[in-house]
Amino acid sequence: MKEIVNAEWAVVGGLLLDNSKLAELDLVGDDFLDAKYRQVFEAVCDLVAAQEVADVITVAEKLERETGRKNWLPILGEIAKNTWSTANISSYAKIVKEEARKRRAVEIANRLRDDVGQGLGAVDDAIRDLMQLNTTRKNYECSISQALSATVEMMDEAAHTEGKIVGITTGLEDLDNCIGGFQNTDLYVIGARPAMGKTAFLLNCANAANVPAGIISSEQGREQVGLRLIAIDGRVSAHRMRVADLETHEWNKVTRTVSGLANKRIWINDQPGPTIEQVIRQARKWKFQHDIKILYLDYIQRIKADASLPRHEQVGAIAMALKELARELGIPVVALAQVNRSVEARPNKRPYMSDLKDSGAIEQEADNIMTLYRDEVYDPESKDKGIVEIAVMKNRHGPTGLIRAVWNAEFMRFEDFEARYNDE
Repeated sequence: MKEIVNAEWAVVGGLLLDNSKLAELDLVGDDFLDAKYRQVFEAVCDLVAAQEVADVITVAEKLERETGRKNWLPILGEIAKNTWSTANISSYAKIVKEEARKRRAVEIANRLRDDVGQGLGAVDDAIRDLMQLNTTRKNYECSISQALSATVEMMDEAAHTEGKIVGITTGLEDLDNCIGGFQNTDLYVIGARPAMGKTAFLLNCANAANVPAGIISSEQGREQVGLRLIAIDGRVSAHRMRVADLETHEWNKVTRTVSGLANKRIWINDQPGPTIEQVIRQARKWKFQHDIKILYLDYIQRIKADASLPRHEQVGAIAMALKELARELGIPVVALAQVNRSVEARPNKRPYMSDLKDSGAIEQEADNIMTLYRDEVYDPESKDKGIVEIAVMKNRHGPTGLIRAVWNAEFMRFEDFEARYNDE
């Protein structure tokens, strides 16, 4: 206990000596065990936020005014007199933060013990709160100078990657160049009619990512997901694998591909029609146990929400929850979505954002919306056989536009359009 009090003393004393140190600390008022030091810390924060000097005199005046107590000046004078340096303030702040986390963990455990009769909702809340104990507080307030500095750092990072993406790759260079890869905290929605290859597209992205990833596959069972990944990664015919009609060299290729895929850090949940609460619970578990960097979901309209709501409101709640999940876990969430059948009654059957089934809330919540279209699905004699159009309809962080890619149905692979000609 004495170590905690001394650390809290050292933090507030250091801040009274040098207000600029506040920007280096990941602390909030509730992190302080001693109410006196908590009040001093919060007063310093308020004065600094108001661009005023926070020293012994100004902090004492503020606290006397707010608390009605007249003894703050000698208290602060004693703190300042016994604080010689700010050199180790970050170390002292870490002690304060760690002790605060321990106290909160005990509080969460006690609350769960009291609320466990309420069911899984109480457990979910406890898991969320426990995970948040390890997140660093983000300072949302900054000067224009700090904002510009962060921008220059971002540009410098891109320059060091030769202008390439800084997000998680989609596996398609042209698409990466357009959207910058899959970015943390963003919700990506990919819509298409059946037979366009949207599940294959999702799995191509997951296979190319090369980061720990989770896949919620409510549409395909684990065997189908595995088969598709083998076809994509090993360039083995999906149909021939399905009927076990493979030549010896193809079996050898399957064996090598399975061995390689087994080392990928991908986790799959193939529960049919999970609830949005189950999806969130699974994603949190993967984040905690495996530190997943991205979540793929197949698909939004198969997820269940509050059955008492109209379906469009359920989809809206699901889209909002997925966006909140992306922000909570600090990862991209990439979700497939159905497109309304009405597009097939139009001469031009390419889907728009408004064609997403129960689309209103999806359009609002998604940071990026893409649609897939293959002309040969409707016209077997199309001159664009083997071509998929990826239309970036919404992109909060960059341009929209049309990307053409190669679709290899035999291997269920999506490849860059230019690769078709470079390989010939």
